[in-house]
Amino acid sequence: MLPAAPIVSNRLPLGSALVRVRTGTAHWLRLWASAVAAVGLISGLGIGFAAATDLTAPTRSDAADQTAVGPPPIPTYDPARGSAPTVRLTTAAQTRMVAVERHYQLALAAQQIIDNNDRAEAETRHRALVAAAEQTLGNQTAIYRQRQQQQVAAAGRAKLEQLRQQAAAAAATAARQQASGPEPPTETTDLAANGSGGMLPITAGITGSQFGATGPWARYHTGLDFQAAEGEAVHAAVGGVVVFAGNTGNWAGDHVAILHPDGYTSMYCHLSWIGVTAGERVSAGQMMGRVGETGRAFGPHLHFEVYPPGVHYGDSYRAVDPLPWLASFGVHPH
Repeated sequence: MLPAAPIVSNRLPLGSALVRVRTGTAHWLRLWASAVAAVGLISGLGIGFAAATDLTAPTRSDAADQTAVGPPPIPTYDPARGSAPTVRLTTAAQTRMVAVERHYQLALAAQQIIDNNDRAEAETRHRALVAAAEQTLGNQTAIYRQRQQQQVAAAGRAKLEQLRQQAAAAAATAARQQASGPEPPTETTDLAANGSGGMLPITAGITGSQFGATGPWARYHTGLDFQAAEGEAVHAAVGGVVVFAGNTGNWAGDHVAILHPDGYTSMYCHLSWIGVTAGERVSAGQMMGRVGETGRAFGPHLHFEVYPPGVHYGDSYRAVDPLPWLASFGVHPH
């Protein structure tokens, strides 16, 4: 049987434990004291440095109430004055004021740019609208003028065609009349022999330009003009056969030619209306038309011409003075 081993206790004596507690406590106290001393030293140095350099900042409320020291912020900068000035900010309030002012200036400049752009765009739109309106007006005017020209040209062509048709019809009628020849009157009374039986072509019998007169005519006046108003009745001076009634497009305008028993032909020119037809027999004093100013005429009147036997009517410079021929029938204009 082995002997029993001695029992060893891990417990320290109470005195040793107290010693160790005191030692640890002292050690931690020394560390905390050193830290506190260091903090105090640093704080003191900071306070001293701040006092020496005046970097201590007041509280936010105090800074807002504190009067700004130094030059105020410059609202505008004139390059003509030289280089831009330097603004020294000494407080947070000044910094905020300058920041607010710069923000306001930037916002104002941005709004001014926007307004200028709006005005420029409005002016551009206005000019564009004015140009468009002027172009539209010009186009409408050009279209209106073109239509007017087309209408005038169409009317001119229609009138020219009408005149051509009238001239062709008159020429055809004259050709037929010349081919067939006028039928002589059946009256056996020789009007030229008894010196009576004629009538004034115009009732008043007032004459104007005489046969042979010179003036605006090419050579001389080839007939006798009777003064009359527009539409006044025109009568046959002597009975006979109508050999032409119409318009050939020459100076005579609408006119009537009558072949008489003595071989003479009388012609009544510038009529406004014709009431007889070619081949019709007429008697002295019979109404056969009305006064006008067709053809080459200067105002309404009756131009009366007389052609001797063998001369075709319309060959003006072979016409004779109408007054002796009318007088042979007892007709005396005045």
